[in-house]
Parts: sequence; C-alpha cells; structure tokens
Amino acid sequence: MLLVWILLYPHVVVALLSAPLNPSRFGSGAWMALGFASYILLLAATGNGLHLGRATGLIRPCSQRLRAIGDATSARMGMKRPNLYEASLLMANALALPFRGSVVFTDAALRGLSGSEVDAILAHELGHIEEPWPVKLVRVVTAMALLPLIAVHPVAMTYGKKGVAAIGLIFLAVVFAARVFGRRMEARADRFARAHELDSGGYARALESIYRLNLVPAVLGRKRMVHPELDDRMLAGGVQPEYARPEAPSNSRTSLAVVAGLAVPFLGLPPLYAVFLFLVEKIG
Repeated sequence: MLLVWILLYPHVVVALLSAPLNPSRFGSGAWMALGFASYILLLAATGNGLHLGRATGLIRPCSQRLRAIGDATSARMGMKRPNLYEASLLMANALALPFRGSVVFTDAALRGLSGSEVDAILAHELGHIEEPWPVKLVRVVTAMALLPLIAVHPVAMTYGKKGVAAIGLIFLAVVFAARVFGRRMEARADRFARAHELDSGGYARALESIYRLNLVPAVLGRKRMVHPELDDRMLAGGVQPEYARPEAPSNSRTSLAVVAGLAVPFLGLPPLYAVFLFLVEKIG
C-alpha cells in the first residue's frame, strides 16, 4: 500500500505530512515551509516517486519477457520504447509515469496476463506517455492545487472558520476537476490502445482479464469515476460481454466494509498497547 500511495498519490501524501508541520501563523517560517512543500509536490507530481520505489526494492528493472513485449509493441506503434519496470504489488495493474517516460507493471499483472494482453495494456499506457505537454502541465497544476490544504493550520489560526471553509471548497473543486480531467485522459488512452491493438477486441479482453484478476465487478455504479465501467469500455472496444450487464454492488455495504476495515485496527490498538506496556514493565 505504501508503494501504491507513493506512485499514484504522492502529492496527497506530501500534503498530509506537511500540513501539521506548518507554523500556527503566517510569517517567514510558514512561507518557507510552503515553499519547501511546493518543491516536494513538484517532484512528486512529475513521477519522482519512482526513485523511492527503486531505492526500497519495491520497483525493479523489467524482465526479459516484458522488455521483449515492450520492444515489439513500441516498434509496431512507431514509438520509442518506454523505460519499463516491475513492481511487487498484489494487484494486477500497470501505471504510466508520463514525465519519466516510464511504465510500471505489477507482478500480478505479468503473472496473470498473456503476452498479447500485456501488449494491449502497454499500448494504453503509451497513450498516457504520448499526452501533449499542456496535458502534463495540467496534471502538475492539479497536484500543486493541494498547497492550500498544506496551509490549513496557519489559515485556521489567522482567518478562522471562513479560511478553513475556503480551503475545503478549493480542495473539493480540485478533486472534482481532477476526476473529470482524469476520465477524459483515460478515454483518450483507451482510444489510443484500440487503434493499435494486435487483433480486434484485444484491448477490451485484456481489460476484462485485469478486472477478473483483481476480483473487481464489471459495474461499480459509482458516479464520476476516473475509469469508466468495464462493461462500457468493452462495448466501446467492440466486444459484447458474455454476461448480462450486472447490477452495481450495494454502496451501503461497501461503505460499511470500509468503516469496519478502518475501525478494527483502531479498536485493536489499545489492548495491544496495554500488553506492550505490561511487557516493558516486566522486562524493566
């Protein structure tokens, strides 16, 4: 999970860690902290989490199999082969880092997908690599828009509830805009992959394989998702699923599961801490 957050949401991690460190009032210290946070956000938004992943050993250079697929896919598409890496993650997925010209495949994806399916997914990620520079800059601006969240402490102490409310509105606006923008870019990358697939419908079937490996429903029923529903993506790729369109899973049950998953560790901490103190006292 640490690797997921480092790669997918590094700017959020920076914002959450930086916010409590800000001074309580605006001054030279607060502005210096915001300047440093801006620099770290810029590094994170441009894919430098890749270096941290490699330093920890969670990300490694690609295998010969992935390199061979990457060479064949890039040559067929008339593009330069991206820097390919593999990540020790349990989920089946691939991730493009446009600013780094890199694509990361997870071990689960490489184990569960055939060579042609890896080719199709790589074509989608190359669609992200080939995004125009204005699009890449929008991604950076979106990440940098979290700066007000970092400044929530001095803003609260200086401007009170109105300042905090303004930061909340800015944050919600950024989240909404990022989802709309991200969905458009995913649709663009889907079209890019379909235009370069080895066989008709190959990309749609590769997507279905990834969803199956991750045990993700074909229809989630959530509004404003970055990725369209699998069912819709398959139909757009010219493949009629072999099953009727399923009903979306219960949102209330999903929310309950999330709450339970968060509550269980916290409920277990006090007893564990008591045992820890008991052992320390006995050992001491």
